Amino acid sequence: MFYRLVLVNTEKGIDQDSWTLELPATVGRGPELGVCINHESISRTHCKLFLNAHDALTVRDLGSTNGTYVHDERVTQTTLMPGDILQLGSVTLRIEYTSEPEKSQPRKRTAAHLGATQPMLTQSASVRRSGPQPIPAPQPPSAEKKWWQFW
Repeated sequence: MFYRLVLVNTEKGIDQDSWTLELPATVGRGPELGVCINHESISRTHCKLFLNAHDALTVRDLGSTNGTYVHDERVTQTTLMPGDILQLGSVTLRIEYTSEPEKSQPRKRTAAHLGATQPMLTQSASVRRSGPQPIPAPQPPSAEKKWWQFW
C-alpha cells in the first residue's frame, strides 16, 4: 500500500496537484526533499511523513513557522488515515491510498487548475478521530420497565 498527497486548494506557484510518497519523506520547500512544495507559507523542511511501529502513516512537524494541521488542529505528531486533511501553511492536502507507486512524473497542474479558485478549507465537518472509547458495562434491568420495553 502506498500513499499520495493530493492538493485540495489552488495556491499560486504550485505546479503539481499530487505527490506519491516514498516513505519516510520530508516535506518542504527544499528541492532536495522527498516532497518539494514550493510555496512561501511552507518552511524549507516543514514536516516528515513516515510509518510508525504499527505501520500507520504518521506526520511529525519539524518546527515549521506556520505549523502542521490535521483537520484544522495544530499537531506536532499524529497518525493519518486516507481522507484526512493535512494543512501545511496555507497549502491544503488530502491523504489517499494508491495501489502502486506512480512510475511516471507527478501530474502537472494545467491552466484549468491554475485558473480555478476553490475556497480554502477553514473548518472540517468530518468526524474527528479520537482514542479508543471505553465500552460501558451493561446495566441491570430497572424494576420500573415492563418486559416489552427490553425489546
